[in-house]
Amino acid sequence: MNPEKVQLLAEQAGDSWDDTLVSDKEFLARFADLVATNEREECAKMCEQAGVDGYGTLAAAAMIRSTEVNR
Repeated sequence: MNPEKVQLLAEQAGDSWDDTLVSDKEFLARFADLVATNEREECAKMCEQAGVDGYGTLAAAAMIRSTEVNR
């Protein structure tokens, strides 16, 4: 997840980004990357569970998993 998106989400969650320590910003960025990776995996599993390859669900699962963190 890019830094601007992490900042936006942190602010939406009630964080004052300007008052956040650099180490906390780095933690939030790593945490956001882990959450995004987990969410992609859950989406890929749902595609696989749909399991009808004629509809491209298995290809969609592979594409979701190949998406890298956007940093």
